Amino acid sequence: MRSTGSSLPKSGFRKSPGRKAQADRFLLVASSLADRRVQDDLRHALSAITGVLGIIPVLMLASPAGPSGPIGGGLAIATTTCCLVMAGCWLRPRWPTRSQSAAFVLVATFCTAVACLVLQAPDAGFLGLIVFALLGAYATCFHPRWIHAFIWVVAASTFAVLEVRLFAVDGVLAVSGAVLVISTNVFVVVASRTSVQHLLQGQATVDNDIDPLTGLLNRQGLYARAAALLATYQSDADRYLVLTVLNIDGYSLVTSLAGERGADEAELQVGRLLRENLRHRALLAHTAEAEFVVADVCSTPGPFPTVERVRASLLNSAMGLTLSMGVVGTLVAPLRQFAVPDVLDAVIAVASKAMYDVRKTGGNAARYEINPRLAVAGGTDTPAS
Repeated sequence: MRSTGSSLPKSGFRKSPGRKAQADRFLLVASSLADRRVQDDLRHALSAITGVLGIIPVLMLASPAGPSGPIGGGLAIATTTCCLVMAGCWLRPRWPTRSQSAAFVLVATFCTAVACLVLQAPDAGFLGLIVFALLGAYATCFHPRWIHAFIWVVAASTFAVLEVRLFAVDGVLAVSGAVLVISTNVFVVVASRTSVQHLLQGQATVDNDIDPLTGLLNRQGLYARAAALLATYQSDADRYLVLTVLNIDGYSLVTSLAGERGADEAELQVGRLLRENLRHRALLAHTAEAEFVVADVCSTPGPFPTVERVRASLLNSAMGLTLSMGVVGTLVAPLRQFAVPDVLDAVIAVASKAMYDVRKTGGNAARYEINPRLAVAGGTDTPAS
């Protein structure tokens, strides 16, 4: 059992030690979207937008203002093909990785520039410059500044070429178009930056606190967040820390039959199901390949209906997975003099043992431990209540 020092009877729960200050924006935003259960909606919206905008270069082949000649036509077809492929990628049942998302932004930026420049009419190309605002907004939410800079360099170069071409035809239209395009791009990016700051307001999670596959907390993130959660209720005598350890039954069989992709899908499905059935305040962590941990503070020692609903929903899902669960409900007040890492170590140990006992009997069940004896602070036992 890990020990982090002496107990703190006066100051209450002790927060976990030092953490990195630099946040990973991509994982933070992706995790926040997952917590709010809007990742799937956003994926579908991005797929639709990419597909619809990507068809325009080919449609413009039928317009006198559209691309001309074999080179222009070929570039238009290539641009549409790239956009349709990217739209299809957004339909995959998982959020992209950081590198996949960055690749989408870079390729989409090139496609937008090509689509604007191959048009014969510069005023039509000016309309396409609005797409850079959408890409800038997405990059503002998810990616570092060098990607923003890349978008703006390509957008500025494309704008300059079109501005010169349009000014030679109609100077007033060129100036008016420039004002419209610049103001729209700036407004959209500023609005996106404000929105993402509001989305992440109050979050202290850093990159090492997030599981990159599911977007859930990892063990380190669970321990860090639990300090704040428990500190909120340390003075309430009738509150319970309810912690559940969940393990996917037959995970090794899933891996052998479906490979790494199938195992990833199983983990993602369990993560999504837990998000859908748990309270927003509950801490949800993916602590190992087949293992998840849920922690919450409740007025009763166990959210038993929630546990059973999760099991039933998963069993009826497309993959037909089952879970073994160990649930511990223990009063918060007797634990407040101990360090949070010690408390969680002790509670997780009891819950894990209960979960393994369920697995030995065939799985697909839950075992409950209410107010068990917990060994915390270097082996000191807390009495059962």
